[in-house]
Amino acid sequence: MIERYKTELEHISNALRKGEAVLFVGAGLSLNAEPMTNGQLKKMNDWFGFILILAEELWPELSRSQLQERIEGEFLYVTQLYKEKFGASMFYQKFLEAIPTRDFRPSHIHRAILSLPWDTVVTTNQDDFLERAYEELHLPYKVVVEELDVTHSQERSIVKMHGTWNQAESLVFAEEDYRFYEEKHPLISLKIKQIFAEKTVLFIGYSLRDQNLKDMLAWLKQILGDYQRKAYVYMPNADSYTIEYWRKRNIVVITEDINGMNREEEKEMRQHRLLNFIDSIKSCIDEQEAFCNVDGDTRKNYVRIKSQLIDIQQKEGWRKWIEETFQHNLMI
Repeated sequence: MIERYKTELEHISNALRKGEAVLFVGAGLSLNAEPMTNGQLKKMNDWFGFILILAEELWPELSRSQLQERIEGEFLYVTQLYKEKFGASMFYQKFLEAIPTRDFRPSHIHRAILSLPWDTVVTTNQDDFLERAYEELHLPYKVVVEELDVTHSQERSIVKMHGTWNQAESLVFAEEDYRFYEEKHPLISLKIKQIFAEKTVLFIGYSLRDQNLKDMLAWLKQILGDYQRKAYVYMPNADSYTIEYWRKRNIVVITEDINGMNREEEKEMRQHRLLNFIDSIKSCIDEQEAFCNVDGDTRKNYVRIKSQLIDIQQKEGWRKWIEETFQHNLMI
């Protein structure tokens, strides 16, 4: 399925080669984190799961289905209500319970994605799986959480837009946090604007209903308007309406159908497909590098031979299909 996005993969790969690609990471990637110990009973929640936990305390009289309906599209409102009713300290405690960062570690998927030469990595996640994955890969990085962390250094950065798990005051969750974000974080806001105006962005780990993504892109659209460059999002199971919705917001959706028999099987399938997607980008980079490191005549021969190989493979496929069909008809 990914093969039909050859042009998009080439654009992303070319930006990576030039040092102009930025990775934007959502909560979906954190769900691939692995437990630190066998038999781990704690669960890593996504954005929706965390808000549902808060809602259960705010409206204990409602059923689970009623709560899900109640919080749909109202994540910022729910977090604001919770903080005002129970206080910031209790909110932070609930956050630590819902996102038990210390009980999990980055997976091979984190390492595979970060092995690509991203100029910058931006995330709305508060865990530290990206940092630990870079350490495991022995790649240098710097973390940007506060205004003073923003510098003009060429060093690879992880920009944590919504704060980090071990600094309670840095967390961005509630309505008020979003409303005054640009006022409180002018340098980080400027950096994000520059990224979307100048770089090629790939979103990974965002779902179809991710409120974080919708709120952030609406904010950027309001600020940048037509100056926002085309971005890409890897988003399995996106339907035509979703694809069109994001197209109007200058986001190209790269999608494929993934349907497992149960949640565990679907998770494994999603992990496998995501790794295939990353491998496709790596292969595209290798192909572009090889193509750029040859002279003109060799490049022409490469294109000619490649097209011939594709034709040969197609003809071989057709030959097998004809033989199998013929044999089947004889048996009938």
